[in-house]
Amino acid sequence: MRKIPKILVVDDDPDIVEILRYNLSLAGYEVKSASNGKECIKKAKLFLPQIILLDVMMPEMDGIEACSLLQKIPSLVNTRVIFLSARNEEYTQLSAFDAGADDYISKPVKPKILLKKITSIIKRINAVNKDEDIIKLDNIIIDRNKFLILQNSHLLCLSLSLIHISEPTRLGMISYAVFCLKKK
Repeated sequence: MRKIPKILVVDDDPDIVEILRYNLSLAGYEVKSASNGKECIKKAKLFLPQIILLDVMMPEMDGIEACSLLQKIPSLVNTRVIFLSARNEEYTQLSAFDAGADDYISKPVKPKILLKKITSIIKRINAVNKDEDIIKLDNIIIDRNKFLILQNSHLLCLSLSLIHISEPTRLGMISYAVFCLKKK
């Protein structure tokens, strides 16, 4: 069963939040909202969205600072951040990308274009997640769904030993620890 993609909408303008929530919900996404950067950080940690739509100018904590902090939270390493902002200056957009943004869309937002961009990002996220279920290292295959480790198509082990695997992500290395029982 495929999970419904989650999107966190962060903007201090309630009208924009409502328009985005309506269009995203209609398109089949699970949507939550926050009205500033601090609230965004708290809700993102609990909600674990695939995408965060983030305004730049907000009270308490702006979107640039929030995005920078989001990048440091391990549970959000695969979350994509799209800025939606009326600030169209080059330096603002560059600051957003430096903070970790995946895209920057100028307001007013065209709902159909936004939905196409989100659909495209979700497809890429799902393709990456599908690939992560089976890890291949030369002639060794680790199937995380079936809890199997195979070498040359033969069961390698079911042991209490720890196998440590690291692979690069956009924010550094991600590690997998696999416990298995030795085959007798």
